[in-house]
Amino acid sequence: MLYKKFNFEVSSTIITALQFSLGTPIILLFVPPLDYNFYVVLNSDFILSVLYQGALGSGLAYLIWFRLLSRYKASVISSFSMGVPVTALILSWIFLNEQLTINQILGISLVLSGIFLVLM
Repeated sequence: MLYKKFNFEVSSTIITALQFSLGTPIILLFVPPLDYNFYVVLNSDFILSVLYQGALGSGLAYLIWFRLLSRYKASVISSFSMGVPVTALILSWIFLNEQLTINQILGISLVLSGIFLVLM
């Protein structure tokens, strides 16, 4: 929202890169010490999965978010973030053969109705 409010003269790609490169060390300062056995093995699988989830998953999503934010109203774009749980439920139904409950189907229809109402 600050990006849209102050209309920074910096590209969305640079804002996304700064957010990830500066934000991670700052957040790590506030992580309490873990009191259970948690091991991180710095092998190629771990590094590739972090790069995949960070750069392709979150990085690409934020890049798209900032580009859309520069073109459309924040209230319209933010309504689509409510579609994330809907997408997760539908994909789990399609790919994992999970059964949707009546409450989930009702919730999906309410979320989609809310998104539709914002777009009107």
